[in-house]
Amino acid sequence: MAAVAADSGPTTSHAPTNFVDSRVLANGPIRVLFELVYEPFDANGVKVSHVLRISLDAGSQLDHFQTFYTTQPANQQLAVAVGLKKVKDEQKEFNSEHGWLAIWEPMEKNQGMQGLAAIVDPTALQEQAEDNRNNLLVLKASTAKKVSYWAGFAWDRAGSITSAAAWKKYVDEFAQGLLSPIEVSVSH
Repeated sequence: MAAVAADSGPTTSHAPTNFVDSRVLANGPIRVLFELVYEPFDANGVKVSHVLRISLDAGSQLDHFQTFYTTQPANQQLAVAVGLKKVKDEQKEFNSEHGWLAIWEPMEKNQGMQGLAAIVDPTALQEQAEDNRNNLLVLKASTAKKVSYWAGFAWDRAGSITSAAAWKKYVDEFAQGLLSPIEVSVSH
């Protein structure tokens, strides 16, 4: 879902292949948390190592993804893009203010409709773009080696979210909640 380009050289995207190791960090009834470790890959002459941490919360349509990168040589700027695969007859909506891209699309074999979405920190967002196969949220190039985003889906036949408008509303409210997290204080 995330692609990387080193800031030097031509702007070609690179993505890791299959993961080579995994670790379960939490396996409870409310949250499942695990990491995937990927084989290092080359991004325009920069060796990139990648660990992906995924958090799945009960009752949520969107999952939290945190990517941790290490580069050789160190301190290389990376441009990261989060993508959603393009399909025929998709309805795409982008909200730069709240940092999300949502798609409502027909499923294969007439199995209904599904919504897909990706949400990033709007202050880290450079642009919404696309390549031949993907709709992309491109993040600003940075030496920061941790990237956080939310992604997920809904299926109309599950009965909870049954239209493009309902999916867009869910995604936008979720993104706004991320921008205004709950703060807890304890006083004596």
